[in-house]
Amino acid sequence: MVSTDCMVYTTFDPNMAQIWHTPFELQKCQKVKCPLRVSKIGIPGEAGGTVPKSYRRRERKKPNPTSMSPLQRSVTLFPGPADQRRAYVSLQKSCVSCSHSIYQDVQDFRRKPLTYKGKTGYAPSTRVPQGAIGNLKRHSRGVVRGHQEEKRKMKRGKLALAVLGVAFCSLLGIRGVSLGRQGATDIVDDCSCGHRHDGGHVGIGGYARVERTVLQTPDRDSRPLRSGDLHRPLSLSGMSDSWGRDFVIAFPENLYDRDALIIVTADVLTSGMVNIPGLNWSQDFTVQPHSAAEILIPMAAEVQGSGIVGNLGIHVTSDHDACVYVVHPGAPYGASCDAYMALPSDILGNEYIILGYPETVSARGWDPTLAPSQFTLVCTADNSQVTITPSANTLDGKPAGVPFNITLNRFDTYQLQAGYQQDLSGSQVMSTKPVAVFAGCKCADIPIGHCCCDFLVEQMTPVATWGRSFLTSVFERPGSSLGDPLRVLGSEDNTTVSFTPPVPGSPFNLNRAELVEVTIEEPTEIVADKPVLVAQYATGYSWAFAPGDPFEVLILPTEQFLDGYIYLIPAGYTLDFTSIVVPTIAISSLLFDGSPINPSIFSLIGLTGYSHGTVEASDGCHIVTADRPFGIYVYGWNSWSSYGYPGGMRVVTTTSLITGGGWIPGNPLGPANKRTFGFNVHSEGGVTWGQLQFNDHGIEMKVHSDTIHTLIVYGDTTADFSGDCRVDGIGEYTFDCEVEDRGEPGHAKDKFSLYVWDSDSNLYYAAGGVLGGGNIQIHTAGDGVLANLTRTFGGCSGPESENNGSIQHADVVRENRGALWQNSPNPFHKKTGISYDLSLPSHVKLEVFDHAGRLVKTLVDRTQESGTYCIDWHTNGHPSGIYFYRLQAGDFTYTKKMVLLR
Repeated sequence: MVSTDCMVYTTFDPNMAQIWHTPFELQKCQKVKCPLRVSKIGIPGEAGGTVPKSYRRRERKKPNPTSMSPLQRSVTLFPGPADQRRAYVSLQKSCVSCSHSIYQDVQDFRRKPLTYKGKTGYAPSTRVPQGAIGNLKRHSRGVVRGHQEEKRKMKRGKLALAVLGVAFCSLLGIRGVSLGRQGATDIVDDCSCGHRHDGGHVGIGGYARVERTVLQTPDRDSRPLRSGDLHRPLSLSGMSDSWGRDFVIAFPENLYDRDALIIVTADVLTSGMVNIPGLNWSQDFTVQPHSAAEILIPMAAEVQGSGIVGNLGIHVTSDHDACVYVVHPGAPYGASCDAYMALPSDILGNEYIILGYPETVSARGWDPTLAPSQFTLVCTADNSQVTITPSANTLDGKPAGVPFNITLNRFDTYQLQAGYQQDLSGSQVMSTKPVAVFAGCKCADIPIGHCCCDFLVEQMTPVATWGRSFLTSVFERPGSSLGDPLRVLGSEDNTTVSFTPPVPGSPFNLNRAELVEVTIEEPTEIVADKPVLVAQYATGYSWAFAPGDPFEVLILPTEQFLDGYIYLIPAGYTLDFTSIVVPTIAISSLLFDGSPINPSIFSLIGLTGYSHGTVEASDGCHIVTADRPFGIYVYGWNSWSSYGYPGGMRVVTTTSLITGGGWIPGNPLGPANKRTFGFNVHSEGGVTWGQLQFNDHGIEMKVHSDTIHTLIVYGDTTADFSGDCRVDGIGEYTFDCEVEDRGEPGHAKDKFSLYVWDSDSNLYYAAGGVLGGGNIQIHTAGDGVLANLTRTFGGCSGPESENNGSIQHADVVRENRGALWQNSPNPFHKKTGISYDLSLPSHVKLEVFDHAGRLVKTLVDRTQESGTYCIDWHTNGHPSGIYFYRLQAGDFTYTKKMVLLR
């Protein structure tokens, strides 16, 4: 794939912006004024080959008029006073396919004023350390090598892209962008670059980071995506968000019979289909850019009753990324309505804890079976084994606290309901395959006994995505001065939840699946020391004495905010609002439908650095953007009805379901070089979490990397494992770690990672594994089972090296295969170390291949005993590029990637 690549830099001065490209792409621009004219030679993150000779010759013949080095040609000019004379060199590269990113700040240096084409700013001086420049050039050079064949194949396509790009930018009024051979850029007054941005750049800029913001868009569509109103972030770490192309949702039971409305929003021309296989019903839709499509779902799709397996799953697909919202409108009754934001299939999970609301209408003399507490499941794959532990007695006779199993196939649905003043909040759902879960109440009075009831529904987020820090405020509701109920649900035992400003009874201590309900009356911060789920509720008309009735909204953790949203306000409501929680310093960058938001509407949320404000919005589609992540909640009121939903979210795995923590006391008077080690076991709820690795260049984070070791505990067993920690071979310390399996034999496995660091916060060890149903146990040394696992960082000390003085842990029985570690250091220059573990004696073959699949070196080809090995690979003149190393040990084969930089 060959694509365009550019960066849009903005400053807090709205009249200043700039487009630039990495230096090895400037040659393609010539003097065409459209940023689409610049075509990438390679894919960010890929490497190999050399810089084209034609470009090097051009460098010699036409030096930069500002006497800058080739790397400095990609320069950003900054306005500012004369005393701003510090700058930095930085590198950022990432591959959106493998989610691998590298970021490096080299060092500060002086800069001097520079005038170019009538514009004056501060740019790096020529006294940039050449070592820093050379280091960055080696990284950036990898972008262009190894893709000449793709370049030739796409030549005609690039020409067509250039022509279309010129027309595209002409329509948008882009002007003044000139990326010629001499490598400098004009500063334009207004840039609305409309093409997609890949995630790699090399840049030089001012040291004061707040002077600029890098706007990047994800590589998802292989085509131009949007104009400058960027509304969702690039996920360098592989994190997902509420945008997707495949959604599996359900239509939970409402008190009143009516159709549901599916709303699909998109930022580009998008086509798709809504399909209900169980009804043999489907409908196509088309979404215009920055707009929405509405699809009415037939009443027959509603999931009814308790304890019945059906086939009423709703499947929404699209050819480009979209957001999906589901609204249960109030017409024709003007009551019992709500809405929820749908989650795409790729971020659904295997474990959920329900947060809904109890049956309350019986307090007003209603039959309690008319409006029960409820939750609904829809399955994404065949033969899914689902275990449900209800927290209350259900209408179909299932007792509280007793787990039961069901088998669901793709698009199957299952609903549970609980009667007289029962609450299914705290019910637990475990599945062998991902499921979507929707919870709430068929029609709830809030608070109990106060008219009128309303339908409540929200799609539950997987436990693995819950958070610890939340910010919210009271819903804007003209005529009401009362607060809003708020519920917090715990995922782990001994969870402490605090509120700022305090609420009566806080801080609270919650165990797993326990909740607390409070009332907030002003902007509030909620902080928990372990992951929790938070929901906020609107109250009924007779309680608030103001228009509207109850609805439910999930409050999102701050780390899951996005930097832009496209959403739709449904018709039929008198008052519609968008509640915004934004970093205070980003208020000036907020745009609502392209216009700045009056900063006076915002009020500080304590000392959090965030502010809260509410915007009244009209019916239809709206776009809200900012230069930093922020959160929005959309809601509306009618006389006897209301709705609410979060506008979108970035899905970040935040939980720690199975934990151990704390510090092992050390002796401060002990010998030098001895440190105190701490530990943490971090469960990922079925999602493989990345590993942190120590190498020669610092700490590198790779998200969604591979399992390193497999540790399996049977049933409800609690296991300890411990070992000696050595720092540079000097001094021994012991760390202990306790892990507990919360599941039963045969249930889904639960991934976890182990991180060990010293009291100075230096990371020395990282391991990941699987915890869950199985028949392999972790034994203690007293049982006579001992498996020493040693991890070596920064290469090997010899041709092979075992137990050579980094970190050991014992009392572990591993899965009967092995493990291949990421090489270290990576990227590397002359030598790197490749480590692997063998659980059993095996014939081992360790080979290195280049990016074209050609065998470069066989490092090992012999039988080895079980244990941990580290093999050095000396590059011996091999060119820069991406290489692959493959381990074959018995029936275990695994391949990893590494980067050689000259």
